[in-house]
Amino acid sequence: MTESRLKNPKSPSYSSMPKGNPITTEDIIADKYDLENRIEKLTKKGERIKCEIINQIDMIDDPRYCEILESYFIDCLDMDTIADEMGYGKRHVYKLYSEAITRLVIYDSKMPVN
Repeated sequence: MTESRLKNPKSPSYSSMPKGNPITTEDIIADKYDLENRIEKLTKKGERIKCEIINQIDMIDDPRYCEILESYFIDCLDMDTIADEMGYGKRHVYKLYSEAITRLVIYDSKMPVN
């Protein structure tokens, strides 16, 4: 009868010295500055896009369409909430939303290209 032995895996060696370059306060401040600049640029871009969306929505002549599109794209409400706020059924809101998008597409296709 042979005795089977389990071999212990080799234990990793730990060193108290960190590997790689240490992170300095200056590195953290530079990263923070870069991140703040990026956030500022994205915020400005988001505001510009928001204005473009509002301008397109304002071109629609039916106020129901405008309200649904603004609630959805600007206020970030879901269709259930929009239906509740407008006093419509969810299916009716989806129908109005679809018609509003169709109007936007038709209007956009009639716009002259610069």
